[in-house]
Amino acid sequence: INFKSGTNIIISRILPIGIILLGARLDFYNLIRVGLSALMAALLTIGIVIALTHLMARVMGVDDKLGLLIGTGTAICGTSAILVAAPIIEAEEEDVSCATAYINLFGVTTMVAFPILAALFEMESQIFGVWCGLSIHATPQVIAAGFAHYSDGQSAGEIATIVKLMRVSLLGPSVFVLGVLYAIRRRKHEVFVKHQKLNYLTIIPTFVLFFVGMALLRTLGFFPEITLHMSDQFILGQHNYTIDLAGMIGETSQWLIAGALAGVGLNTELRTLRAVGLKPFFLGLTSTILIGVVGLLLAKLAITAIE
Repeated sequence: INFKSGTNIIISRILPIGIILLGARLDFYNLIRVGLSALMAALLTIGIVIALTHLMARVMGVDDKLGLLIGTGTAICGTSAILVAAPIIEAEEEDVSCATAYINLFGVTTMVAFPILAALFEMESQIFGVWCGLSIHATPQVIAAGFAHYSDGQSAGEIATIVKLMRVSLLGPSVFVLGVLYAIRRRKHEVFVKHQKLNYLTIIPTFVLFFVGMALLRTLGFFPEITLHMSDQFILGQHNYTIDLAGMIGETSQWLIAGALAGVGLNTELRTLRAVGLKPFFLGLTSTILIGVVGLLLAKLAITAIE
């Protein structure tokens, strides 16, 4: 059965809508709540991991675009970051599939490994929470690991969630910088555009701008919680129902992105992963170890600065 035409429509049309709606889950005030030190830690983590992963990709002989996708997914927020960055750097579908597969693999691995390491080394809940927020790939993985702290899961989980959401909030600015750098580099290497003026407004796809716009609307309180007061005549009885508009939009985005990921999966052939070899696997592994080490060091520094 040939799913390619249908899955291509899902990936090209449904995915951008999902990414736009994902912005409703982001609150830029989280950047203020966790303090300047945690913000600087997140910025440093993202910059160091993307830059060094890109450098390691060159050393290992991994394609530049695939290396950027693995670095971006590791540094920011896993699959979502890969899907946002892919059209900006003009990545091939095979690169997206490969990066997504390995990022998900190592994200789950860190989700399981971090609580075990925390228990072995008796890590404090605050440091552990910041470490999870800075280092684990996807938001659900961060939350699961944070609340699994051996002694104070509640505190560690809350800190991990806030730091991770702050890190996710940096997706827009990070992707914009990545797009500018990629456009400048392409301009230098392609003769026919060397003498053309670089238009920064066309670097970032429209859906990324809408993504940031949705995050701003969430931050400014345009997605309220609505309480419905149902009378005793209601078929289910008298009750108050609270509707979290931002939460509903966020859930919708997750379903749309999940559908797009399913489309990517249906378009992924195992022979494609075999064709790229083990180098991307080892790059993803190395990048994951890198962000774990960098995240732990910066987490300790951030907690020290706050105290």
